[in-house]
Amino acid sequence: MNESLATVFLQQLLHPAFGFVLGLGVVFAALLAWAWRTLPSQAQWQTVAALPRRRDADGAWKGVTVTWYGVIVASAYVVGLLVFILLLGAVGISGRASLVMVLLLIGVCAPMSRLIATWVEGSAHGFTVGGASFVGFLLGPVVFLVAGQTPWFAGRADALLVYGLAGAAVGYTIGEGVGRMACMSFGCCYGRRISSLPAPLARVFAPIAFRFGGANKKACYADGLEHVPLVPVQGISSAVLTTIGLGGLALVLAGQPHAAVMVTLIGSQLWRVLSEVLRADDRGGARFSPYQWMALSVAASTPLIVQLLPAVDVVPQLGAGLVTLWDPALLLVVQVCWLLLVRFMAW
Repeated sequence: MNESLATVFLQQLLHPAFGFVLGLGVVFAALLAWAWRTLPSQAQWQTVAALPRRRDADGAWKGVTVTWYGVIVASAYVVGLLVFILLLGAVGISGRASLVMVLLLIGVCAPMSRLIATWVEGSAHGFTVGGASFVGFLLGPVVFLVAGQTPWFAGRADALLVYGLAGAAVGYTIGEGVGRMACMSFGCCYGRRISSLPAPLARVFAPIAFRFGGANKKACYADGLEHVPLVPVQGISSAVLTTIGLGGLALVLAGQPHAAVMVTLIGSQLWRVLSEVLRADDRGGARFSPYQWMALSVAASTPLIVQLLPAVDVVPQLGAGLVTLWDPALLLVVQVCWLLLVRFMAW
């Protein structure tokens, strides 16, 4: 904690895990480049399938619609989950034990993402990552503190608390970065009109603006913004959050979990506060939205939380973390979780 963050980051260039983090960065960058070009403008990248459930007496079918939004968000949850298990596995914590803890968090946060969106935005079908992450910030320390008192973690309570919080913060930030691509597909969380910006900002954003195509995209049916150049706030958020998350990942693998918590939580939450200034969708009607207040409270509380965390001398081993992931039973449960999340987000 006495080293400057700049010094810590420079040390990563010589760390064996740097190549792993860099490789993930290349994958995320390529995926984002494809999503940026494809998802906003092409209507076919909104719906995956319509699944019939029953047929009414008049012959009309009732069913559920599986969207790319749901598929991408479910995949983002899984990415975050795997990052969490990897990082705890790197410090010798069982993948199955990690899975149980993170499923407890997801089991609460996923339903809360819908309930908080309904409360703030008045939408019965929306979801909010901001609300879910706020609930996770409140519950995460409690889950790790309680788990640390069980026989599973005898003598490892401090390592579980510190690396559990760091793994959850990194997994959340990377997962949200990937999940923002879902907003490109559905047309939600959309940015302001380029024409509404001051001229200098308009010149910056115009070449990379999003133009949503398809009557069922939220930007189109909610505000009539089909083919209108908009600030690509979803794409920028994806790039910013994955970059912050990968920085946190490098810090954890270098044995700097306290710094990782600071970087990922403060960085991601301050970006949420800033990014909402560029958004035009309904955020509850207030000038400073409830989501911004939630994010600001998390960012302000993080330094205090980090100061209360114990010091640990565990050195993460990337190889051990990767071995932890290679568990057929664990991977099967993760796949089932993905399917359940896709179904939960279906209409």
